[in-house]
Amino acid sequence: MKKQKYHFGILGGDARLFFTAETLSAHGYTVTSYSVPGIADETHPNTPYAISQSSSRKELIEQSDMLVAPIPFSPFCSVQDCLRDAPADQSLNGKLLFSGPLSGPDASALQKAGIRICNVMEQTEFIRLNAILTAEGVLSHLLTLSQDCIHQSSVLLTGYGHCGREIAGRLKALSALVTVCDTDPAAVKAARSDSFTVLFPKELSSRLRTFDFCINTAPAVIFDQTLLQDAKPEKTLFLDIASAPGGIDWKAAASLGIQAVHLPGLPGKTAPKAAGRFYAETILHFLSSNP
Repeated sequence: MKKQKYHFGILGGDARLFFTAETLSAHGYTVTSYSVPGIADETHPNTPYAISQSSSRKELIEQSDMLVAPIPFSPFCSVQDCLRDAPADQSLNGKLLFSGPLSGPDASALQKAGIRICNVMEQTEFIRLNAILTAEGVLSHLLTLSQDCIHQSSVLLTGYGHCGREIAGRLKALSALVTVCDTDPAAVKAARSDSFTVLFPKELSSRLRTFDFCINTAPAVIFDQTLLQDAKPEKTLFLDIASAPGGIDWKAAASLGIQAVHLPGLPGKTAPKAAGRFYAETILHFLSSNP
């Protein structure tokens, strides 16, 4: 079957999107970018693939039939920016946008404009690979930010979803003593099946001072001011990989002298080449499965 010659437009982003563009171009597709570091500048070594740089987002949207957004969409650009910059004389009907999760209002606005949306965070293989890269990034930051070691350290992991499981597995392999906190029955069952101790939120207050590291993956504020008062500032390092606003009361953590670091979008920071390649491969797999 003859491969369709899609024209991909990269709507900005971090280093991941440079490698997404490079991978799509390597597969023979036309790729145009707008405000992507490393394309048409010296941030990265010159890529051997032909990736053009658009002078405006409007021009990019006009030229492309496939749009690729950064993950998360903000702060690199916004849905409102894209709709504002869309050519007034050209219908957006039929254009396909690849992105991470979008808010309800943003998704509705795009769909109303005729844009189809593919949330790559709903694609099984991308979820798995993204979780692996996220777990590696967490280990990297634990070793960089702490003066202690992972071996025999006491770790609290809040949330046992895809990322939580990958993080817990790698910590266990390094002989960390991992305790999982989750309320979802399926997650609790999985954690126990994987031989991890499980705590429920109501039990955290009495145990928080015992942990060397607290890693949050849950997209909700768990460590509020009341709970953080039970932490031991000189002992425990908090890492939060959840999307903004995260799972920690940052103002309270600062006032209590707690070392807490927010690390959203880890794959783009610690493994942008692999993350960008996986993004592109997910896009190509989706297109081959949905001609």
